[in-house]
Amino acid sequence: MTYGRPASVEVHLGWTTVATSDDSDWYFAVNQKLSPRFKSEIEGPRIYRFVFSPPSSDSDDFGGNSQIYVGESERFERRCADCKKVLTKIRKSPSASCRWTDPKLVDDWKEMQRNPCVRIAAALQNAERDKSKVELQLLQFTEFWVNRVQVTPARLGDQCVRRLVENLGILSSDGPKIDLLNHCKNSPIKPLSQVLEDLNSGTGRRGRGAQIEAP
Repeated sequence: MTYGRPASVEVHLGWTTVATSDDSDWYFAVNQKLSPRFKSEIEGPRIYRFVFSPPSSDSDDFGGNSQIYVGESERFERRCADCKKVLTKIRKSPSASCRWTDPKLVDDWKEMQRNPCVRIAAALQNAERDKSKVELQLLQFTEFWVNRVQVTPARLGDQCVRRLVENLGILSSDGPKIDLLNHCKNSPIKPLSQVLEDLNSGTGRRGRGAQIEAP
């Protein structure tokens, strides 16, 4: 079988900031309820990314780099609720004030951090402690074709389509002065219920013996 010459597929991607940690209705703030505005932005299937800026432009935290996590969810409102649930538990941890989870997602917690809710919540906790700005952005893209497969925003309910576009979003988010939090290779993602159980039991070398109260 012979193949033709490599083809170039031009895909127009754009990220729109829908909320920041400076907003009065930032859902991930302590004791903040879900506002109608925030709810309207996150409902349904979404390709999203959290952008974590260093505490200041001359800061050495994160090596002066911004951190980015890109994800996909069929029901992003549920993903946000699960992240908030984990974040609440992290805040109640006795060691939350002493870098319970390192911004670079250290090996001690790598298995648990494969769960996107844990990785996002840990990064949110670090940003909250360091008073660094967080932006929640949603991906917009134009219709494109790969061979005979049509990819449109209306098809984001299809997991295969979401993951294809998510990976384009991850690749396009990388660059100089960027730390991608998506880089994690080892064990499969644990279900959130098991992660929360592990958090409460103090699983892991850093967390052993540190009980976390239920919210």
